Amino acid sequence: MTVRPATPEDLDTVIELLNGLAEYEHASEPFVPDRGAFAAALFGRQPQAEVLLAEADTANGAGESVGLALFFAKFNVWNNAISTGGFAGAVAPGATDKTNVISVNSAEWARTPAKGVMVVTFDNASGAGEAQLLPVDVKK
Repeated sequence: MTVRPATPEDLDTVIELLNGLAEYEHASEPFVPDRGAFAAALFGRQPQAEVLLAEADTANGAGESVGLALFFAKFNVWNNAISTGGFAGAVAPGATDKTNVISVNSAEWARTPAKGVMVVTFDNASGAGEAQLLPVDVKK
């Protein structure tokens, strides 16, 4: 196996492998990036993430890409423009919890607006109904 840094010529392969990951993780939607913005995020003057490709070795040298490692300081291929990680204690039905504040990174929102805020409760079972995605409309 050969591991090498991805290059701009590998963009289609990176997207294909990320869609394989999305399918494996049962993501509700495939990964369909803005190709220019995604390429700039990976290969531009100030990359936000790096990718290593794993290729199966063949008799002729490196072969088909079989995996990737995407790593970053702060980057999310599924549009993380909204803060994450709030936890509420027990809240009675119909009650409110004002201990969690949601913040929006306006610069990231302008580039990759989030589809919503995911809400997961402790009593959710694993599966399609595991979480709720609440749409968010950011107004200036």
